[in-house]
Amino acid sequence: MDNKIYSFSTNDAIEHGVDSAILLHNIRYWLDYARAHDEMEQDGYHWMFMTASKMQKIMPFWSANKIQKMLKTLVENGILITGEYNKSAWNRTKWYTMQEFKHSAKRLNGSSETADSTFSETADSHYSNKEDSNNAAASAQSKQQIEYEKITDIYNRSLTQLSNIAKMTDTRKKLVKKFFDEFDLNAGKFECYLKYINDHPDCQWMFEKRPMNDGTGRNWAPLKFEYFISEKCYLNVKENL
Repeated sequence: MDNKIYSFSTNDAIEHGVDSAILLHNIRYWLDYARAHDEMEQDGYHWMFMTASKMQKIMPFWSANKIQKMLKTLVENGILITGEYNKSAWNRTKWYTMQEFKHSAKRLNGSSETADSTFSETADSHYSNKEDSNNAAASAQSKQQIEYEKITDIYNRSLTQLSNIAKMTDTRKKLVKKFFDEFDLNAGKFECYLKYINDHPDCQWMFEKRPMNDGTGRNWAPLKFEYFISEKCYLNVKENL
């Protein structure tokens, strides 16, 4: 690991503690970058966006959970301002700014621009050029008829780190139909959902075989098809990542 040097504002350290001061210094770095390049403008502010797990890679002396708690405290204390301007509904990455990064210029017609994707890996590429599946007719059709052979193919192609499923059994078909109906899915949205899981760093634990920390010597196994078509997995991905 590189021996990096981290800086912070003494005023921030006195007011919020050294840990928060280091975190704020890094957030200001990205906000300064956005302002200098006239980027990341939304609702009159310059912003930066990054998940706690990615911040943890920059500041490895903290856990992602600790960073998340620090961010929450700074927001509750009014030091940080949060927003969500992601193009994809799947991308729940928080955006952060501070009062000092308010942009004086007004946007034409009150419109807002989308973010420069170079600041954070997003799932937007999986959603571009897709048909609008919120169309009522398309939604009704997806509930009436599901091409299970196609769903099998999508699953096997999308989750590249798992073994293929050999057969779409009747039990699996019932689970797929329930899953699609519950969340108003079709084949296109299902493929986007799986590709997002496959490519997102925060989802990699789903594919790992690792020791259990219970002293039994047993291993966690990679998750199976049934998990990925469960309410638990879908909501976990949509709400927490």
